[in-house]
Amino acid sequence: MALIALKPVRLVEAEKNKALILTPGYNEEQLDSLQKETRNLKILRYEPGEPVLEEEDKITSAFILGHGISSFDLWQFDGISSSFLPGDRPDGVIKLRYKEKNSIGKSFIIQGKYNNPKNGNQLVLKGPGGSKLDSISLKDAKNQSFSLKTSLKAKGNFLYSLVEKDSLGNVLSLNPVPVRVADRQILKILILNAFPTFETKYLKNFLAESGHKVVVRSQLTRGRFKFEYFNTERLPVNSLSEEILANFDLLVIDANQLKNIGGTNYDNLHKAIREQGLGVFIQPDLSLFNASREFPEFDFTTNNNSEFRLKEWPNVPVKTYSFIIQDRFRFQPIHESESGILSGYTKLQNGRMGTSVFKNTYQLILDGNTAVYQALWSQLIEKLAKKKNPVIEWNSDSFMAYANEPFSFKVRTTIQDPEIIDNQQNEIPIKSNIDIPTLWEGTTFSREKGWQFLTATQDTTSGFYYYAGDKKDWSSLRAQETMQQNLRYFNSDLNSNQLQKVQEPINLFWFYIIFLCSIGFLWLEPKMSN
Repeated sequence: MALIALKPVRLVEAEKNKALILTPGYNEEQLDSLQKETRNLKILRYEPGEPVLEEEDKITSAFILGHGISSFDLWQFDGISSSFLPGDRPDGVIKLRYKEKNSIGKSFIIQGKYNNPKNGNQLVLKGPGGSKLDSISLKDAKNQSFSLKTSLKAKGNFLYSLVEKDSLGNVLSLNPVPVRVADRQILKILILNAFPTFETKYLKNFLAESGHKVVVRSQLTRGRFKFEYFNTERLPVNSLSEEILANFDLLVIDANQLKNIGGTNYDNLHKAIREQGLGVFIQPDLSLFNASREFPEFDFTTNNNSEFRLKEWPNVPVKTYSFIIQDRFRFQPIHESESGILSGYTKLQNGRMGTSVFKNTYQLILDGNTAVYQALWSQLIEKLAKKKNPVIEWNSDSFMAYANEPFSFKVRTTIQDPEIIDNQQNEIPIKSNIDIPTLWEGTTFSREKGWQFLTATQDTTSGFYYYAGDKKDWSSLRAQETMQQNLRYFNSDLNSNQLQKVQEPINLFWFYIIFLCSIGFLWLEPKMSN
């Protein structure tokens, strides 16, 4: 009787209120099919930044059609049984890769993939002033990879653009490409060779033309050396003392020369690496690969491949020795191929010691591939040279922001409790990473298009520039990325989108049956005992 009066309930998985969320790019056939198969479907249209599911609707399960829900709105589907049915890939640029932070003198390369290109159309890379810098013709194909490049000649924040034109020259789309160009970093580089080589000849010329301060010492005979100086004053390097090594950011040395360094010079070199942060690059030859005991920082194994191709120049082969570098603890790769690691370094406290398996790279220049040569060596030098420790470092996973949408960034700093403000002097809330106390994360919203600026009140000398574009920019790219995010989110084991639990009254019929049985027993039991 008490249970009948209290009317108990139980939690069950609800399947009653189903919704169909339509996002841009949805398939009409899927929509019609779902409407026929499922009754009482509530159809909703998704608008980014707006509530998707109202509380009074009591939606318990949903189908999402099209390109999907923006990443900043996915939280609204936590705890709701959801199925994502992606639409067709959008036509246009669906993959994009380029380095948004560069320096003067570097080649700016933008690469990507275009889905369903139309024969006769062109992709054009335009400079900040609207001048045509590079272009590529599109062909009839399911998808087409493209690569456009130009050189960077001035520092500052620039807005390049990727333009698509038809065969008549009409502009079909124009998307911004923000680029931050810093001043060229001038390094002090010491080159030590057991004997003059063509590799060093072309390397020193490249370094000198790039503005670096270079000292070259080549051994002619026993006890006799030849010194060369580029962009720097004369500094005889007769020994590797602590004072001399302190003047350099990078040491380039061949394997034979390094093996002959012993005693105090060897101790000074390793001290400079570990304490001063000196970078060392060992020029490879067969003696390096056959003397693994003398170079415990590296472990080589034989390999059948004898060439490598940079991603930026897939048609230009770079010769290599028939070896690869084994991946092991503390080793960081720089260049990799399907066969294995071709260049990399081992971190030794503050400094780095690295090498490669590249062979006679100067041949690239002789074959007319100077840009490939410069890119290869620039990547090696940047990774190995002595690092400066800035007070604050900024980065973001997105190459640009969009007006009135969240833009996430990260700050790595030793400043205690940094305060971040934007160019309108608004304070941006940030939170510290649980595992890394020097890493902070924040999110901001740009109210208008254009270049935006973030800085820390404790250090206004270094800040972070980023560009905010219109929500229509890169529509195909964003649609493709949104589909990938939705597929990961709704199919992830970490996100258990189970049916919501709702309270369902227990049928009182069973309680009445129990009550009648009990009363009947009480009535029957005395009669049976008599």
